[in-house]
Amino acid sequence: MDYRPNLSESRTVAAGETLVQAEQAVFTSVRSPTGEGYRIIAASNGVRAEEKVEITRRSPSHGSLDDESAAAFGLSSYRLESGRYCVASSRYAGTEHTARGGGRVYTHIAVLDEDSFVRFLCNPFRISAAVEAQSDGNPLLKPATELEPLHLSFGWPSGVEAVNDPADAGMDPGFDGIRRLVTSLMERKRLVVVAERNRLALLEWSLLCLPMFIRKRVAVSVGLNFSPSREFDVTVLPARDVGTNRAIRGHQTEWLDLGAPATDADHSEDPWLQLLGEWWKARRFSEIRSLSSRLSLPVDRSALGRIAHLCWELDRIDEASEDELESILVRHAGTAGRNDVEDALLGQIIELSRCRLAALDAGAVAGSVSSQRNGSSSSG
Repeated sequence: MDYRPNLSESRTVAAGETLVQAEQAVFTSVRSPTGEGYRIIAASNGVRAEEKVEITRRSPSHGSLDDESAAAFGLSSYRLESGRYCVASSRYAGTEHTARGGGRVYTHIAVLDEDSFVRFLCNPFRISAAVEAQSDGNPLLKPATELEPLHLSFGWPSGVEAVNDPADAGMDPGFDGIRRLVTSLMERKRLVVVAERNRLALLEWSLLCLPMFIRKRVAVSVGLNFSPSREFDVTVLPARDVGTNRAIRGHQTEWLDLGAPATDADHSEDPWLQLLGEWWKARRFSEIRSLSSRLSLPVDRSALGRIAHLCWELDRIDEASEDELESILVRHAGTAGRNDVEDALLGQIIELSRCRLAALDAGAVAGSVSSQRNGSSSSG
């Protein structure tokens, strides 16, 4: 199944639907009276001059997509120096009109403020899908110089969420690749990642396994060749490339080949990653996305460990005995978490433990009444 946003499927906004405004720009190569070359050929009025300079430096030009086929697709996302966020979708738009030949790289860019980026769960794939849902699939090669702002629905466009489910995307059900990538990002490493299959799904789900306060700051690209000037924390590439491996030297960038055997360090018993790995195996994808997205404020690794242990305890309540439930209530009643997520989990644990105890008591009473009735009937 194709994981990319569907360009040919435009969408009508439903009445009453909440929309987020974003600025937009187009970066590509066209002939004009002022010359040729890759540049921003059109933008909405809200894209600032300094943002245009940065977007130009970090956008892909001729030969920058890592796939020469007509279906090539690249996505990049990064925080601008202005504090706003840029999400850019790149593809080919016909043939390059200069003597260089090959495909013309066409990039459609959305610029969002921080609140809007967070409403999309800091997920650039979700934003790219929302942008493309309003497109008719035709590149703007002769646009007006000034574009209208975008109005994006932060709910999933019809049919997109199912495509982005890791199973529907044909993704390997294993968690090892995600674990290795997430571990490196939590250690603030800059990476070139080599993965043979399902690179878009791999990157999106690696981001969704990161607490949102980390996800918000990570600059990523997939489908684009490595370039140090673009300053991405993660560049995901399709195959081992000795030239790229050589090019990253001196740029404080590590090479992570997910096709290579994992090391002992890749299997460290980090409670947060262990929890997500268990949930992944159980196909609890929406819970992974929900939990990680609730962590919008910075916490340290020990806090993530406490959160993981609280989630495990919450999972055990349905099977807990009366004595175990009493022990849970004694342990947690009157305690407070050290952050909002811990507080919420503690509240759930206490509430569900009390409900489970009440249900067990009601069952015991019902069983006793039934026994007494049966005994009375027998003696009668």
